[in-house]
Amino acid sequence: MVKTGLDRPWSINFAPDGRLFFTARNNGRLYALNIATGEVQTFSGLPPSQFRAESEAGMLGMELDPNFVGNGWAYICYSYIDGDTNRKNRLSRFTVDLGAGVVRDEVVLIDDMVGATHHNGCRVIVSPDNRYLFVSMGDALNPLLAQDLNSTGGKTFRIFKDGGIPPDNPFYAAGQLPRSLIWTLGHRNYQGLAFHPNDRRSLEHGNTRCHPPVSTKVSSERPAISGARSTVQILWTNLTF
Repeated sequence: MVKTGLDRPWSINFAPDGRLFFTARNNGRLYALNIATGEVQTFSGLPPSQFRAESEAGMLGMELDPNFVGNGWAYICYSYIDGDTNRKNRLSRFTVDLGAGVVRDEVVLIDDMVGATHHNGCRVIVSPDNRYLFVSMGDALNPLLAQDLNSTGGKTFRIFKDGGIPPDNPFYAAGQLPRSLIWTLGHRNYQGLAFHPNDRRSLEHGNTRCHPPVSTKVSSERPAISGARSTVQILWTNLTF
């Protein structure tokens, strides 16, 4: 047992100094755990003003930039309520000031992603070549969105680290959103992303009473995903196992 009494830790990443950074889904904060001593540092500056935490929504995926020591960047995907009280999700880059213990300078990278009480996806990972961000988004409890190129639901997005859109994305259409962001589609609510030496892996969550029976699914996309075009379509709503 490393540490107890934490509030729904959701995403964990080791920093170069050996501490384990993690998001807390329900209270929307960022923490750093010293594995050796058990000491936990709480960073101020979060959650953002529109933050929402309910059921599976909240402060979710987090990835530290490979140059975290130099730039302090943390990519965080979180749930929020927009000005019309709609449930949404957002990917932003924050700067973590280690000396001051503050998270500041939010830069929104992908906004207005669909949201719900469940199936918010929100895993984020930096590509091995340090050029791209890959971001997962769930179907927001509406399976039909996963096959719709005009919806952010049930997709993987690929963007440059500054939020720019790679023109070689498979559904790129002169920057039209959201289809130009899409790398893969047809996902249910995958919350695991990891790079394998030969391909990228995504982990799908399993079945519930409100969906067709689908087992936990691992999908492998094409090798060298950072540079190759992908036309992967996961037709999970039509699968039975």
